Amino acid sequence: MGDTGTPPADTVAPGAVQIEATVMELRSRDGLPLPYFHAVDKEDATLMAQD
Repeated sequence: MGDTGTPPADTVAPGAVQIEATVMELRSRDGLPLPYFHAVDKEDATLMAQD
């Protein structure tokens, strides 16, 4: 499971990037789904060209 899509070739380029990930679930409260956050993290990374 997860994001397995492939972006068009001209969408990304090698270099420094910032990545942010959020893990959450929707919990029902009085019939209204509200977000419940489990974890949030940010990282610096470097994209490399693939041969």
